[in-house]
Amino acid sequence: MKTLLFKYFHQIIILSSLLGVTFLIISCSQQINSAVPHENASAPEVYFCPKEDCSKVLEKSIALANSSVHCAFYDIDLQNVINTLAAKSRSVDVKVVIDS
Repeated sequence: MKTLLFKYFHQIIILSSLLGVTFLIISCSQQINSAVPHENASAPEVYFCPKEDCSKVLEKSIALANSSVHCAFYDIDLQNVINTLAAKSRSVDVKVVIDS
């Protein structure tokens, strides 16, 4: 009787261990797939001033913003960029950091 009970007990332990590992693998893979952030921003672009009209590029980028404009400048004396930031601040969150 004891050997028969031990035989079934051993099989139950093995079966429950396999079920536990299977459940753990399935639940971990679902959590990993749902928690991975996805980047959907456009690729960075590089411009060289004064060869390229950087103020026009900056003005266009600010004007195309949908939800916010956060930027930092050492010094800004481009009136068209300042005007574009002021206009955009009426419709989206605009934050500017300036050194001087």
